[in-house]
Amino acid sequence: AVKRANPIPRDQTSIARGKNLFKTYCTVCHGPGGRGDGPAAAGLNPKPPNLVKMAGHHTDGDIAWKIENGRGAMPAWKGKLKQKEIWNLTNFIQALPSELPSQ
Repeated sequence: AVKRANPIPRDQTSIARGKNLFKTYCTVCHGPGGRGDGPAAAGLNPKPPNLVKMAGHHTDGDIAWKIENGRGAMPAWKGKLKQKEIWNLTNFIQALPSELPSQ
């Protein structure tokens, strides 16, 4: 899974789609800035990771696998999100340092 190639180009269209998906599905745990500080994060063990710090340090395939299969307290999104949506989320997460202002 780590070596799996991302079939969706990391362009502004994909990043914007991923950003909308992130707002809908991910901010409750990962927070609006992707730093693991969403309102539900306090009750989770382990805490959601800081995705800004992860961006660029994990392959697209690794991030997509974690979205699909879940990890720790994170649910699996496979079957709930389409493959294109998972790759758009992956592109947004990989672009986080440039997409979101620092807090």
